[in-house]
Amino acid sequence: MTAKSTGISAGVTSPSSLLITIRDLVQEGGGQRLVMLEGRRFMLSLTPAGPEATFSKLDATDAGATQEAELLRIGDESQRAILAHPDMLDLNAASALSGIPVRTLTHMRTANRLLALARAGARRGFRFPAFQFEPTVFAAMPNVLAAFGPTRAWQAFDFLTHTEPLLSGAVPIDLLREGRPAEVERVVKVAGTLAHGAY
Repeated sequence: MTAKSTGISAGVTSPSSLLITIRDLVQEGGGQRLVMLEGRRFMLSLTPAGPEATFSKLDATDAGATQEAELLRIGDESQRAILAHPDMLDLNAASALSGIPVRTLTHMRTANRLLALARAGARRGFRFPAFQFEPTVFAAMPNVLAAFGPTRAWQAFDFLTHTEPLLSGAVPIDLLREGRPAEVERVVKVAGTLAHGAY
């Protein structure tokens, strides 16, 4: 198996991203990922257990459910903390800051041309990171979001706001602010194709 490299930062979104990585490995029938967590590298390996496994199915199910529930709880708390940040704007505040009408912003969100975050499973209460309305960032957002697709807004946010090994440890949002979108667009195509959810 080839290890896929994943940098899971020590940031508040990493527990939910770790859960996504584990879920992807399960769906793939096992595999390996190189992950970065709290500044340390780990090889995450998942191998299907055969029928000869000695633990009871009930114990494994209970332990797995408990661990999954804990990861989901931590991920939910992390999302709440991010969404409560003052730079996370509601629709009206985003319209006031950008000068773009609410209706247009809503259309841009549904067309995946604007980064909009919400808690997992929510259909309302989107928050719009203020940084995307800076002119140099705003121009690059459609290409960044297209690389991740319409259902991976949190992964796009992680990519933009965390150090990226493919950019020599630079933070993509900083490069966009400096007017260097070509560098970001070069690596976002690779980052967006990865099956996991953290960078």
